[in-house]
Amino acid sequence: MGLDRRGFLQFVIGGAVGTLATPVPWKLIDDSSIWTQNWPWIPKLKYGAEGTVKTTVKLGGPEYGIAVNTVDGRPVTAQGDPDHPLSQGGIDPLAAGSLQLLYSPARVKGPMHKAEDGSWSAISWKDAEALLAEKLKGAGDKVAAISGDETSTSNEILAGLLAAVGSDEFYFMPSDGLSTQRTWTGFMNGEGRVGYDIENADFVLSLGADLMANWGAVIKNQKAFGQEDAFLFYCGPAQTKTASVAQGWIPVESKAMGHLALGLAYYCIQAGATFKGEGFNAFKAFVEREYLPAKAEFKSGVGRNVLALLAEKMLAAKRPLAVPGTMAGEGAGSFELMAGMALNLLLGNLNAKGGMQAVPEAPQVIPGAPKMAALRRKDVVSTLQDLAKGRGAVPDVLLVHEANPAYGLPQAEEGRKALEKIPFVVSFSPFMDETAAMADLILPAPLYLERQDDSYSPFGATEGLYSLCTPVVEPQADVKPAGDVVLAAAAALDIDLGAGSYEEALKAKAKALGAKWRSLTRGEAWRSTKRSSQPALRIWHELLPASADQESNSNGNFPLALAAQDDLRAGTASSGAAPLALKTLRADELDGNGMYVRLNGETARRYKLADGDAVEITGAYGSIRAQVKIFEGVMPKTVAVPQGLGHTAWDAFNKGKGDNVFKVFTVRREPVTGLATWNDSRVGIAKI
Repeated sequence: MGLDRRGFLQFVIGGAVGTLATPVPWKLIDDSSIWTQNWPWIPKLKYGAEGTVKTTVKLGGPEYGIAVNTVDGRPVTAQGDPDHPLSQGGIDPLAAGSLQLLYSPARVKGPMHKAEDGSWSAISWKDAEALLAEKLKGAGDKVAAISGDETSTSNEILAGLLAAVGSDEFYFMPSDGLSTQRTWTGFMNGEGRVGYDIENADFVLSLGADLMANWGAVIKNQKAFGQEDAFLFYCGPAQTKTASVAQGWIPVESKAMGHLALGLAYYCIQAGATFKGEGFNAFKAFVEREYLPAKAEFKSGVGRNVLALLAEKMLAAKRPLAVPGTMAGEGAGSFELMAGMALNLLLGNLNAKGGMQAVPEAPQVIPGAPKMAALRRKDVVSTLQDLAKGRGAVPDVLLVHEANPAYGLPQAEEGRKALEKIPFVVSFSPFMDETAAMADLILPAPLYLERQDDSYSPFGATEGLYSLCTPVVEPQADVKPAGDVVLAAAAALDIDLGAGSYEEALKAKAKALGAKWRSLTRGEAWRSTKRSSQPALRIWHELLPASADQESNSNGNFPLALAAQDDLRAGTASSGAAPLALKTLRADELDGNGMYVRLNGETARRYKLADGDAVEITGAYGSIRAQVKIFEGVMPKTVAVPQGLGHTAWDAFNKGKGDNVFKVFTVRREPVTGLATWNDSRVGIAKI
């Protein structure tokens, strides 16, 4: 999509010819081989029968099918599963290197309990589970949970336990998928899970979403870019992987993305576009009043000629599609997301080929668990911000599943303060991540390669899709699935959640969907083309006018827009980076002196900065350090910062590599909704 086969080969071969003319790549290969041979934790080479096991990636990022090649029963390489619709034979760098995570020095070897003096001691699973049950019993309804896995049946079990003790304090970690669903069901009265049929669209306008790097079904998105009959335009504050394969990059500040969408909506309405659901007349009057071409140009920062040209191309396309989102995969406000989805409704592409899809939710198998739509409405960022400021009730026990909130939440230091107020924190992490390091009890779960788990229609899927994680290898540590641990804790409290084991719950989910268990365990995905009907869908909500004229949080101390860029080579907050991934980061991204941030030449001159200068970037609640790389693919008065670095725990491959951009995000509460957003964060910069 935007870079055809011939152009792609010219790009790759041209780069390769220049590179192979030097000894650099050969020296790097030699260094890598020597470096990796010195890792004592890597298992020794074994010979034996070769095999292949299909499973589903679950590392806190894209979820799709992969095929793991084994020798003598031990995994050796991973590749994309050509039969899985979200993989189609492709694989991302994190999943490709994830076999190394089995043997990571950061793995927690078994249950750990922290004493009052802060020291850790290993305990048995029997004692650990007894301690968990004791703490839960004593907490009553003062129990909360945070999950970083939006697709697993384990969420029903966790939420079901909380509901049984009288708590509704279940939260998901932030993501564009979560924010999209919250906006769709909560403010637009939509049904089902939103997906975007990028591969069948003939004109795609990305409103901030970095489709080729980290957003949604990344591998499926990448497979779509080679279609010569499709056009892709990327709108965002900095050039990204998506911009590199697009027909055009349109520089737009993150805070202006909703205005851009509504500016295009004006042209659609003038061309006769309509919407038969609730609220169209109010929406039409609002857009025609507030997004006349001159006003839209002022609010979006995009020239009216460009707006008119984009609208013309969208209206001329047979299957146009707008995809709202963010460069970092999180932090967008409901205003931007609703504006983008409303544009699709005007284009008439809901549940149409190449359009915005509404995929039915999976049937629930834990009777007492709240509905997924209700769980998504809770805002973990706002809640922890309030706790840090002394507002709200502090839970006695916090259960953290597949998440690392001590590292991966905006205003990171404030988030840590809130977590430190909770008397007893339980982490189910397989790794000694930042949250596990500050927890009171670690009950390590198996890595996805060691456990049975499930994934239903991850964000980006355009159909009902159910896949299983199938164990590829025996656990390399003394671990238990979190679902089984929580079910055992519930039983100790005389709570019946309707499943005797996690496997039983997964089989119930497969049966409710009509999927064949044996096929699922062989790596086959269950698929459904059903779409959700929309009996009460609306295009209007009061958050639109309330946000349309909201002032930026910019001031003299924070004059630069912050553009965070997520990259799977750096791993996710809950997975960390695979060791060999360090070698894939270029010297102008990360070196021995830290990470690099990107500024264009105009901005660098304004602050008297040059390539390689050390700088401090300061937000309202924290600061980070980095080095400067001048790059003209960044908007003026903007600094592009990598996301995923700056860990303070884990292992030598993650700890102390760069700095954590979450420290300089600034949370703003949206008008009307009160939800947290930080996609328009502002910072200052100074040479050090």
